[in-house]
Amino acid sequence: MEELKIEVKADVVKIDDLFKGRLPAHDVNSANLQLQIDRYQRPYVWDIKKIQQLIDDIKEHTANSRNKLTYPDSYYLGSVLLHEQTDQSSQGYYIIDGQQRLTTLLLMYKICGLRFDDSFVDLRYYHEQSFQSIQRNHEYLYKQGLSEDAGFKSALQKLEITLIVTNSIDLAFTFFDSENSRGVRLKPTDLLKSYHLREINRQVNEEDISYLERSSAMRWEHLQTFDGVLNKEHDFAYELFNKFIWRIRRWKGGDVEKEHRDVILEEFQEGTFENDSLEIPLFPNRQNMLSRSIIERKKEGLQRSGDHIQISGKSSVLPFTLRQPIFKGHHYFLFAEKYAEILRELFDEDSDDETILLFNRYHKEIVNVNSYYLSEL
Repeated sequence: MEELKIEVKADVVKIDDLFKGRLPAHDVNSANLQLQIDRYQRPYVWDIKKIQQLIDDIKEHTANSRNKLTYPDSYYLGSVLLHEQTDQSSQGYYIIDGQQRLTTLLLMYKICGLRFDDSFVDLRYYHEQSFQSIQRNHEYLYKQGLSEDAGFKSALQKLEITLIVTNSIDLAFTFFDSENSRGVRLKPTDLLKSYHLREINRQVNEEDISYLERSSAMRWEHLQTFDGVLNKEHDFAYELFNKFIWRIRRWKGGDVEKEHRDVILEEFQEGTFENDSLEIPLFPNRQNMLSRSIIERKKEGLQRSGDHIQISGKSSVLPFTLRQPIFKGHHYFLFAEKYAEILRELFDEDSDDETILLFNRYHKEIVNVNSYYLSEL
């Protein structure tokens, strides 16, 4: 495989130029690429408060620029980070950082009747939450009368960003992770999802890479639809890894260190193992006494390697153990899916299993009532 020559381009550009596909240093290899959102990105979640704050900021800046000769004409909106991907399996300018702002600005463009190049701007969303947020924010923006505000429309087209484009996914996420280590930080599980999805690209057999990326992203999206167990308002993925899997893997005897961001990333990112094959190694356990590995392909699905026996479609019986090594990439998502399903089964109050119902009763009437500490155990 030819070694990639890493390139980074950073330029201050107007939003109007970006939305019309007028990118700096637009070379012949990237001339037909589209601005896109990848499957691993978080949902679009900006609320009315953030929308109104942006409107107010733009209007305030416009008023100041009219009244002060030394005031800059354009309002600066920070940096937007793109990964320029040109291989045959997946091509485009993928937004790594800036989805929330760009989606909001695109909504404003549509409300104001401003033109953009829809052959270049191809933002597709993969979460139900994104669709709900877009619909809500579109309705709110429509009621603000922005289409009748000539000053606002002019200011919108003059908005500026620092556009950073790199062809290295590793460099893009290094920058992304460092940017999100300050201010309002991403949850460790958000960073872990992004990390392991990009690790799938490292596996040498490229035939099924795009399929595994999609299936892994869909597995993660599915478990994110679950309600929290300890608190229904909690993020399920956060509870799964912070409150359950990490504690079970790390708590031994009197060693009951409190989980925090760094140890979660250490365990499930730095502590995971390289695997250059599509085959996921297995270890002897009650649910696996015969196979040494499993493999998933687009045509065959999930199978035991060697004898090609299909793996059960029930995620909770996947042949993994809680304290086994976790391999980077695809295995992380299968591992998460298994224990997400087990956790959901354990706390299913409508289960037909008498043992599970007794467990739920004990947890509700004894543990929850008597001890917050015990309820977190």
